[in-house]
Amino acid sequence: MKEKYSAFYQHLAELSKRSDASRSSHACPNAAYIRIFSSFPEEEVIRPPYARDTDRILNSMAYTRYIDKTQVFFLVDHMHIAHRALHVQIVSRVAQTIGRALSLNDDLIEAISLGHDIGHPPFGHEGETILNALAKKVKIPGFAHNVQSYRWLEIIEDRDLTIQVLDGILSHNGEKDKYKLIPDRQLSIDSIQEKYERSLAGRDSLPSTYEGCVVRLSDSIAYVARDLIDALAVNLLTREDLQNFPELCYEMLEIDDIWEDRNKIERKTVDLLVKDLLYTSYNQDMISFSEDGQAFLRAFKRFNFSSICESPVLLGNQKRMERLFSDLYEHYLDDLEHERNDSAIFTDFLDNESTSPRYREEVTPEQAVLDFLAGMTDNYFEARCKEIVLPVRVQHFSGRN
Repeated sequence: MKEKYSAFYQHLAELSKRSDASRSSHACPNAAYIRIFSSFPEEEVIRPPYARDTDRILNSMAYTRYIDKTQVFFLVDHMHIAHRALHVQIVSRVAQTIGRALSLNDDLIEAISLGHDIGHPPFGHEGETILNALAKKVKIPGFAHNVQSYRWLEIIEDRDLTIQVLDGILSHNGEKDKYKLIPDRQLSIDSIQEKYERSLAGRDSLPSTYEGCVVRLSDSIAYVARDLIDALAVNLLTREDLQNFPELCYEMLEIDDIWEDRNKIERKTVDLLVKDLLYTSYNQDMISFSEDGQAFLRAFKRFNFSSICESPVLLGNQKRMERLFSDLYEHYLDDLEHERNDSAIFTDFLDNESTSPRYREEVTPEQAVLDFLAGMTDNYFEARCKEIVLPVRVQHFSGRN
């Protein structure tokens, strides 16, 4: 069969070489890709390695669960607020726009973008905070969604992604206040595993590729205005609350009234920040916003954090959720230790065909339960709570047992 297509393969190989040659010297070439295991055969001429990674991410079970994982506003019935599935697509579109303008590797940018939030647990950042505390309580170093994204794709599902994509996923922390990034461009199997351990210990790591830097900053561009729009959509913020919106942001957005012009905020914010980043980064050895762009983003994020993320309304269920996470943890740990094979931790997770045999052999019971909880969607978590926490109602008693 290969002989039949040999001329065509040669043509595609030449196109791939030309594509690498036409990119910026800062771009990560397709030819530089490295996989830790190289478990699956591949023909680079049909699908370049980072495009193949995108397909592997899209076909993972973890990616499927994006659809029912909330972004910021959980336990709210509203059809038009952002979920993780939409957020990662917006990040991908923003990052690819920037990548094309800077002649970087589009395929690598897309793969990092679509995989970067796969490790987010149910109930957004609140779920992450609760799981982090729970992990430390059971003598596990901690929980962070970027580390969990790596775990799902490389360890639990064994997707065998390139270390370039894994590096971008581990280092994407858009929540961190760093807006001038210079990649070290030093990547190896040893270095990516060192970065994983460092991230597991709670230390921030910068991306090693320019593409990873673009995704990290695009993450902030994608969510900063959308979080505000969603807060207005679910009536978390009133017109009065917007009196504290930063004057600098009003000026740079050229908007007089956020309440009246809410339909313009996201478009104007993305346009402003993309252009600012491109202007500052073009022909430079860094990916960065200007001083004005950084000041705008910091002010916008501070407003969102104090007005949205720390809202008593949003955090009203915290104590209940902490108890529920703890109850589910204890229940499934007991199921695991007593080998109750009909338990959901077996049927829906450990015995699922997408879960790697290597993971099943090596994982500790405590880590397995944390991974299971982290992989739950919001609705699945609620269903398991009803199943486990609420007493079972019966129609009638049938006698013995």
